[in-house]
Amino acid sequence: MISTIQSSFQQLEASEAPSDSHDNPCNYTDMRCSSVIVSLACTALWSAVDAQLSATLNGAFGVTGTVTFTASGKNATRIKASIEGLGTAQAPGPEFPWHIHASAVSGTNCASAGGHLNLLNVDELQTCDPNNAAATCATGNLAGQCEAIGESGSKSCISHLFTLEDILDKAVVIHLNDANKTRISCGTIRGDPGTGRGTNNTNATEATNKTANGVATNNKNATVATNKPANGGASKTPVNGGAAPKAPVNNVPATAQAGAKNGNVNKAQASPKKNTPVKASPAAAAAKPKPSAK
Repeated sequence: MISTIQSSFQQLEASEAPSDSHDNPCNYTDMRCSSVIVSLACTALWSAVDAQLSATLNGAFGVTGTVTFTASGKNATRIKASIEGLGTAQAPGPEFPWHIHASAVSGTNCASAGGHLNLLNVDELQTCDPNNAAATCATGNLAGQCEAIGESGSKSCISHLFTLEDILDKAVVIHLNDANKTRISCGTIRGDPGTGRGTNNTNATEATNKTANGVATNNKNATVATNKPANGGASKTPVNGGAAPKAPVNNVPATAQAGAKNGNVNKAQASPKKNTPVKASPAAAAAKPKPSAK
């Protein structure tokens, strides 16, 4: 993963920016960031394909080893066992049943693992048929789905009965093939199951290359803020986060709107007009009758 990311950065650094990048509305740095985002998204998807759990086995019979579980496509889990100490006087063969049990192991006490994991409550008295596993096999019956482990200690198979999430913190138990099915080695299944199921991962976040005001982002839900006008009033888009001017509502000035919303503000009263005397024009003065002589 690290080498992939480093290689992406080296290729980007080796590339030359366009000579007119300072005038280009598509910022060159943002393009490089977007490329890295895509690379990281691909790496995340690849990691989901390789999601893996494992159980380290121990017990009182000298049998040790590891069993790994790897997500492998849709509703499939690849199982690989590598066990040592089988076929000895303490653990006579030639075959050893193995199962996933319902509980984690406490120390090396294999009895603490409980019974077989059986998510579908299948009747375990019937014979497990790997060709009809969902109807005839308990979820954890690996011996029935994959066959028993031989004295070589190696076994690989694929199960379609469980996901990694289903078996996390459960236990793998290896038994003797005796009447009591004695538990000779066990271990708790640990690890990170991830969020996906191989190449059919529907929960993986899709990488996006959206920008807001020229800044690259990989947030699929990111939106660019807009300043919509009210009732057809004009509006201006804020620049670099600046506040946009208030839009008029129904052609009423913003100051009047603010006043109307404040119930404690009295309405403006009209100022009374002053009674200023009007001077008579010269013609009116000449037409004024003269007082008669007494």
